[in-house]
Amino acid sequence: MSQHPRRITHTLQLLCIVALVACGKGAEGPKGATGAPGAPGSNGTSCSAQSNNDGTVTITCTDGTSGTVAAGAPGTPGASCTVTNNGNGTRTITCGTSGITVSDTTVDFSLLTAAEQADANPSAVITSVTIPADGRPEVTLKVSDRKGNGLRKIPVTSPLNWRFALLKLVPGSETALGVNGSSLDTWVSYMAANATSTASTETATAAGMKDNNDGTYTYKFAKVINNPAAAGTTYEADKVHRLIVLLYATGNPFAPINMVKDFIPATGADVSGQNDKVDPAACLQCHGKFRASPGGVGEFHNGQRYDVQVCVACHNDQRRFTAVPGTGTTPMANDDSIAADGTWTGNMAVLNGEAVINLPVFIHKIHMGEDLKLTGGTYQAFQFPEVTFPQDVRNCTKCHRAPAAKADNWMNKPSRRACNSCHDNVSFERTIPPGRVTHTGGAWGDDKCTVCHGASMIDGTNEVANWHVAVASPDPNSTWAGGTNSNTNAAYLAAANALPKGASRITSVVKSVARDSSKHPVIVFKLQ
Repeated sequence: MSQHPRRITHTLQLLCIVALVACGKGAEGPKGATGAPGAPGSNGTSCSAQSNNDGTVTITCTDGTSGTVAAGAPGTPGASCTVTNNGNGTRTITCGTSGITVSDTTVDFSLLTAAEQADANPSAVITSVTIPADGRPEVTLKVSDRKGNGLRKIPVTSPLNWRFALLKLVPGSETALGVNGSSLDTWVSYMAANATSTASTETATAAGMKDNNDGTYTYKFAKVINNPAAAGTTYEADKVHRLIVLLYATGNPFAPINMVKDFIPATGADVSGQNDKVDPAACLQCHGKFRASPGGVGEFHNGQRYDVQVCVACHNDQRRFTAVPGTGTTPMANDDSIAADGTWTGNMAVLNGEAVINLPVFIHKIHMGEDLKLTGGTYQAFQFPEVTFPQDVRNCTKCHRAPAAKADNWMNKPSRRACNSCHDNVSFERTIPPGRVTHTGGAWGDDKCTVCHGASMIDGTNEVANWHVAVASPDPNSTWAGGTNSNTNAAYLAAANALPKGASRITSVVKSVARDSSKHPVIVFKLQ
């Protein structure tokens, strides 16, 4: 078959582009003679090109994909091509006005050793989530190694663990109370057996998981979320939902993966981060070992749950239904268990009307630690008074900070839930329970706390913020206080970015740094 020489050249140019960007490039082989191919690379998508003798070339790949692209007229340059990553395990090659889609290079995860899994440093992203008519959510996600190659054949069961959960954010307000009469936003999980049961995550099954062999996976929940009798809450497509996906392995051969996506099923809108009140990165600044390193373990849950956003999968309001074995939904212990001296025995599940290990209550109690007033028994197996915060507990902005969208809620929307988490012996009831003291403002039956605890009518500052300024008192061991240690603080020290009411912030300006004739450093500066 005769062909025009220039057309052959153009076709060869296109074949080079396809070979490099469409079919995957393997490891570089030993250098041979000029023009000789290297050793075969890792498996990719094999493609071939055939000139049609009419200015076009048909590209055919072994995965069944084929398409015809312009090769350029005889005597003219070949068509310019672009490659687009579709984010789903495929890439589209477009030459001129024509294009084809081929699979990305992939790696067989099941063949990797533990050392290779660690080196691969897998990561994953949720690409889509839908709620079909049968009420079983469908999730698609992409798992890649550190080079961007898709990871196929990841086991669904032991030693690998895929865990899934879906929750709904029930909004509360001062006029329309939400979960258990709360005026606060509350996460409620569909994964519970019913509305009066605790929730956890769903372990993936082989029947529900589909490996698309290109690094993407599709999972269909076993839980039917639109059956109110068999789910933890009623399905409402117009509410904010949170999808949580965990991927980890026994022994942590690779760093565990936590994924979170907030969305609205009715519209498909991605609203991730729009309801966050805490910066997740703040937690990991102190708790650097929450996430296990390859081959290691973490401080909690073996280091497999480290993102504070995933905690609500289990640590939500439904934990109030934790029960003594064999007694249905009766809590282990509650307010009635507390004696006049503020102590109790047993395992507390509900205190001051709140589930004690619901995330916002749980975290505040952990950080208040030894300063909690009610002691004696345990809080669902935890001993909060044995924990402490390694800085002033009033440093609320350590966690409640940007970029969290609602970081300032701690001071702009104070609530009984948040206040009682730390000030556990304060009661808002008309009849004060044993071991508690009366709220300074008296009985209070709702969360309209800003009536008294909002911006001051006198100076316009926020009253909650004024009372929560982290300031370290002078060390009594300082030499300025009559002690013998000159290395401790002799004055009040405020935390970073904290400015106590009535105080002034002192800054400095350095004008110059030089040496005098005796080569002594000379610094000219000003305090202002």
